[in-house]
Amino acid sequence: MKKFLISIFMVLILVLSACGSSKKEKEPENNGEKQQITSTKMTVSATDGGTIETEGGAAKIEIPAGALDQDTEITMTLFEKKSFPDEDKLVSKVVTFEPTGLVFNKDVTITLTIDSTYTTVPENMAVVPAFLAGTKWSHREAGGDPIMGGDPIMAGDPIMAGDPIMGGDPIMAGDPIMMNAGHFSSYAFILVETGTSPIEPTTEPTDEPTAEPTDEPTTEPTDEPTEEPTEEPTDDPTEEPEVVQEPYTLSCTGAALCYGTDNKPLEECDSNPESGYFGQDPQRTDTCAARNFTTGGTNTNPTNIDSNTGLEWQKTYNGTLATFEEAVSYCEGLEYGGYTDWRLPEIQELATIIDYSFYNFVDESVFPDFPTSGAFWSNTLYASGSSTVSRLGINFSPNTMTGIDDYAETKTNYAVCVRGEVFRKGTIVFNEEQIDGGLVITDTASGLQWTKSNATGKKWLEALEYCENLTFGGNTDWRLPNINELISIMDYAKYSPATVFPDIDSITLWSSTSKTPKNATSSSTSAWKMATKTGLTAPATKTSSYNAMCVRGGK
Repeated sequence: MKKFLISIFMVLILVLSACGSSKKEKEPENNGEKQQITSTKMTVSATDGGTIETEGGAAKIEIPAGALDQDTEITMTLFEKKSFPDEDKLVSKVVTFEPTGLVFNKDVTITLTIDSTYTTVPENMAVVPAFLAGTKWSHREAGGDPIMGGDPIMAGDPIMAGDPIMGGDPIMAGDPIMMNAGHFSSYAFILVETGTSPIEPTTEPTDEPTAEPTDEPTTEPTDEPTEEPTEEPTDDPTEEPEVVQEPYTLSCTGAALCYGTDNKPLEECDSNPESGYFGQDPQRTDTCAARNFTTGGTNTNPTNIDSNTGLEWQKTYNGTLATFEEAVSYCEGLEYGGYTDWRLPEIQELATIIDYSFYNFVDESVFPDFPTSGAFWSNTLYASGSSTVSRLGINFSPNTMTGIDDYAETKTNYAVCVRGEVFRKGTIVFNEEQIDGGLVITDTASGLQWTKSNATGKKWLEALEYCENLTFGGNTDWRLPNINELISIMDYAKYSPATVFPDIDSITLWSSTSKTPKNATSSSTSAWKMATKTGLTAPATKTSSYNAMCVRGGK
C-alpha cells in the first residue's frame, strides 16, 4: 500500500437528554457475523469527483475533483459494530470501502455519526476516530481532537482543529474532528483511555525538558559541567550528519521496451529526439550500471551476489507468510549458503532486486522461486507518525497495488534475506548552486544533478518532452529520471517530505519507466510515479497529470 492521506471528519449527532441516560439499544443477535446495515455503490468521476452517502446520512465520503487517476466504482458499506474488534469500545457504526488500498491524489472527506445513545464520555476516557489495522483499532497520536472523559455530548461551542477538548468543554453538533489515516479500510469512533489519547504527549514534553536541563547544569560546578554540556550537545548533533552516504553507482531498472504514442511497444527504441516519445528509460542505459548478479553460496544453498551493490541475497526465500517480527527472526536465525550473518533488507536494498522489464517485477533466472504475487518485508520503519507501527515493503503483485508501500507489522508478508554492508547507508548530502541563473542540486553520493524546480500538470509524454527540451543551469542534456533515480533521493527516515532534497514540496513525480505489461505485444498504459511526501511508488495511467523534475549525469 502506497500510502495516501485521508482527512476524516466525524460529525457528531447529538442528543440532549435531561437525564443524561447512557443506556444503549439492544443490538440484534447475529451469531458472530458482521451485520450490514446498508451499502451504496457509485462510479466516481476522476475529473469531477463525487459524493457517496448512505440513506439518512449516517455515513458519507466526499471525493474532490482530481483525487482519482481514473473513473472508479466505489462501494461504501455501513455495519453494526457487533462482531468487530473491541465492539464494546465503539461509539459509532463501522464504515468500510471497496476497492481497498485505493490511492487518492488529494485528501478525501469521510463523515460518520456518533451513536445517539451516548450522552457522556466516561471519566479517564476519550473518544477518537480510528481505523481498523489488522485485528486492532488504531488512532493517531498526533492527529485529531479527542473528546475527553467527562465531556458532555451536547450542543455548545465549536471544536477547533488541534485544540484539546477538556472535561466539561461543550461541543456543537456538526463540528468536525480530524485525523490522518494511513489505511483505507474500516473506520469508526472508539473510546480509548486518556493515557493513550492524542493530547497526552503535549503535556509530557513541556514538563520534562524544563525540569532536567535547568537543574543539572546549575547544580554541577561551573568548571566541568560547562565544558561537558557544551561538548556533548554539540558532539551528538554534529556526529550524525557526518555519517554521509559514500559514492555509489545506481543500477539500471532493467526496463527493456519503449512505447509509442498509442502505448504499443516499439520494435526498437527511437533515437530521434523529435519523435514525440523520446527520453524513455531504456534509451538511457548509459547513465546507470547494467544489472549484474553472480552465483555464490553452496550447491544446496545458492546465493545471488549483486556486483553493483556488493549485497549477497538468499536465492531461495522464506515462502511462508510471516509478520514483521517473524520475518526479522527468520533472517537473524538463518544458516544458509555457509553464512549466519543474514538480516532483513532495508527498503533501499530491497528496491535494487526489482527488474522492471518483467511483469512480476523479478527476473526468474536470478530469483526462480519468488511468488507471482504478494509483498516482501523490509526492515525500514515507515516514518509517517502514525500510532500504528508500519514497515515499508515492496508489493510484487502485478494486478494490485504494486511498488514500495507500507504495512502494519501485524500483517503477513514474505521475507527474503540479505547479507553485507548496508547499501546507501547514511545521510544524503545535496549541494545547491546557481549556474547560469538556474538552481542545480547535486547528490554528492550518486553524482546525479537535479533541477531544483519542477514543472506541474504534465502527462507522461509531456513530462518526457519537457525534460528532453529543457535548457537549465547551462546544460541541455536533462532527462526525465527513471524510477531508481527517483528512489535514490528519498530518505525514508523522513516524512512529509520523505527526503532532505532542498525545499521540495509534497508532490508526485513522473519517472521515465513504463509499467511492463503481461506480454511483449500488450500496450503499456501506465508508468511509475513516486510521491515525495511518503517515498511510496506506484504505477499511474500515462494520461494522468503529475510533476516533472529533470536529472542529468550518472554512472
